[in-house]
Amino acid sequence: DMRFWFKKKEFNIDDCVPMTLEEVDATRKKIQDIFDPYIGGDKKDNVNTFRRVADKYGVYYLTLEKFYYGEKQSIRVAAKLVKKLKEAGI
Repeated sequence: DMRFWFKKKEFNIDDCVPMTLEEVDATRKKIQDIFDPYIGGDKKDNVNTFRRVADKYGVYYLTLEKFYYGEKQSIRVAAKLVKKLKEAGI
């Protein structure tokens, strides 16, 4: 409801992901090892690769792409991504 856009979001324990920074880094390394053979100079092909994998695992492709390249993103977003990837068996 748009009337309450200014309200502070309530705490939800499901938003908390018990994850260490080492786990996030280890998963990033795994993802980089998996993707490296498929990522090349063609940006369009790279985006399609990220999109296909993201669709398969139910994650947002830009989050996955930023994670792969090690770009700045919130640790909460990275931890949620790692949780989904681990649930998927990566």
